[in-house]
Amino acid sequence: MLYDGLCPICVRQVGQFKALCKDPSIHWFDITGQENWLAEHQIDATAAILELHLIDTHGDIIKGLDAFILLWSRTPLFKPLAWLLQLPLIYPLAWRYYHWATRRRLRKQGRLPTRCR
Repeated sequence: MLYDGLCPICVRQVGQFKALCKDPSIHWFDITGQENWLAEHQIDATAAILELHLIDTHGDIIKGLDAFILLWSRTPLFKPLAWLLQLPLIYPLAWRYYHWATRRRLRKQGRLPTRCR
């Protein structure tokens, strides 16, 4: 699970998930200053701060809301939320909210990439 270590909200959420989900297959990786590593894995550094990225055991990259859904489905407390977010009427609304909230957070932090404004 890749996360933005410069984002206080992200760091807090990672701490919460680590406490709630004891799945040893989940590894947490702070992408701060890891542009070369991201490039080696064909992940755009800007995209990585705009959306949560998860690399599964097959090497596939899962992004954004889908990454949250996968993570939450492995966390007993959030399993019902993961199921709910996949519903056809809920998913597009949650997807839009997720992207709006991320851009808003980055704008407030002064870190919204120029190409996204």
